Amino acid sequence: MFHNHYAVAAISVVVLILVSAGYLLFIPPIVGVADQGDYERVLGRVGLRRPDALPADANAWWQVDLGASVTVDSIAIWNRTDCCADRLNDYWVFLSDVPFADGETPQELYNRNSAWGRHETVAPNPSATIHVARKGRYVRVQLGRRAFLSLAEVQVFGLTSSGERNWALHKDVKQSSTFTGTNADWAVDGNTDGDFFHASVTHTGIDKCIYRCYVDRYWTIVPADRGIRLFSTAEIPALLAKELSKTTVLDIRAVALMYVVALIMIVLTLLLSCRSLPALSVGILACGLVLIATDSEYIAYFNSFYGEAAAFVGVLGFVAAAVATILAESCSWRHMTVLMLAAGFLVGSKAQNAVLAPVIAAWMIWLFWSKPPQRYVCLVASFALICFGGFVIERAPAPESNLFNAIYDRAVPNSLSVPTALTELGLPAETIRWKDKQYWEVEDRGRPFFPGNSSRLKLLAFYLRHPMVDLQIARDSLTLNNEVPYIGNFEKEAGCPPYARTSTFTAYDRLRQRLASVWFVFPLLAGNVALIFLVRNRVTSLLSVLGGMALVAFLLGAFYDNEPRKHLFTFNLLFDVVLFADLATASAVANAAYRRRMHLRRGQ
Repeated sequence: MFHNHYAVAAISVVVLILVSAGYLLFIPPIVGVADQGDYERVLGRVGLRRPDALPADANAWWQVDLGASVTVDSIAIWNRTDCCADRLNDYWVFLSDVPFADGETPQELYNRNSAWGRHETVAPNPSATIHVARKGRYVRVQLGRRAFLSLAEVQVFGLTSSGERNWALHKDVKQSSTFTGTNADWAVDGNTDGDFFHASVTHTGIDKCIYRCYVDRYWTIVPADRGIRLFSTAEIPALLAKELSKTTVLDIRAVALMYVVALIMIVLTLLLSCRSLPALSVGILACGLVLIATDSEYIAYFNSFYGEAAAFVGVLGFVAAAVATILAESCSWRHMTVLMLAAGFLVGSKAQNAVLAPVIAAWMIWLFWSKPPQRYVCLVASFALICFGGFVIERAPAPESNLFNAIYDRAVPNSLSVPTALTELGLPAETIRWKDKQYWEVEDRGRPFFPGNSSRLKLLAFYLRHPMVDLQIARDSLTLNNEVPYIGNFEKEAGCPPYARTSTFTAYDRLRQRLASVWFVFPLLAGNVALIFLVRNRVTSLLSVLGGMALVAFLLGAFYDNEPRKHLFTFNLLFDVVLFADLATASAVANAAYRRRMHLRRGQ
């Protein structure tokens, strides 16, 4: 079997060519990733802002054509009720026989002799009736300021020989703009339900809105807003791209390029660190690197400002630094420094990854414990890493939303008795209506009841008392799928829907999903954790810590965090790393056994 530097060098060159070619072929289609993510948090801190930072229309409007001039006695305006009711605290209602022009402002319409107008400064709760007693054909509802306009229903009443009639029902409507996934005619469908998520509420908004839309690839550089609390190491690539661009406008592809360069350097470092391994083991690791580093479900995040992009680079950077450390003849100060920096980048990428700090710190202390000069520095550095993780968690937005979603989206729906589960968790039985809802859907209504007497400790005790609930949640969460419904990777000009995703470089992603079984994944990870108790060396210690990190990431993402599909990103990546590391280690062990047997035969 080959076991020399030339084979490793050849494999490294092939991997770099494949990865680089993959990016050259793949990066152009994803420069328009559909959701730029935490741009208002990450970019605001490093001094970037989108030109259309306030995407709502100026004086947004909605109007209906009644089909003919009729006598209107009153107009009823039904407001959105699940949130954002205050958007209608400054609006106008106009009636006219002359069509309204798209660009007319409320003041211009009010001054028009042919139009009747009424200004309202109190938001409907949930509805408001405006008396008119005037003839007209066109009715317009228009905001007096820049904001989104949401209407559950607009009813235009008039008396006929057969009684009162809603002239607006199912008539032709239009509005200043339409938010993706909504329709202007929802305000004349006869349904007064004000819940936006029941598909009965209109919503204006241009297609460059903050969420669920095509990305605007360029951001204006402005003074950084240091009032933003959230922190992520995803700021570093954005800051580097900003400084290197030396321009007042930053192309998002410059940030993606920072990640690509970092990833190629990590791949090269990892392969060069493995030059002492058998060529077959290096080949297995090389295959894994190619499949992972070119998986579009991973690198699609490079063109967003989500923390997953930093987490992807952080995990692979930590693995590269760890492999270089355990395969070196002696763990040096340089190894410890690089390892700590890589761990810090990973821990700081997302609040969900900050919980990995104690696991990494414990492993680093064990690794350097036998070297007294480095031992004490490592103790201090490990403590600093844990404190840094705490800082990242403390800066996370809306931490109570995680507890809410864990209870009402996972624990309660999977319980045999919902009322009993709510009682165990210290919550009123009437909150059963929140089952399967997200925190932000009921935030305003939830404050009188949530969190009640519930807490994270009560949730943990509930999980410990109900192992079958735990098993069901684990089964539902374990998909090994990184696809989320609001991230796409096509440019707007491609003519694809906003959430469309390319299938390029996703073959491995689909293959990995076939392994998503609790009876395969968790025994594999548990076996890795147990290795350190069976064989104590640096290689088994790394396999154990990677397995432990994956288990911690899964427990947090599946049982506590909101959006488990998206926030299990780190777990999926760690699973990939563990899988290929185990295969490479098994190959190295088999190669060593084969060489020993051949040596014994020669000795005989």
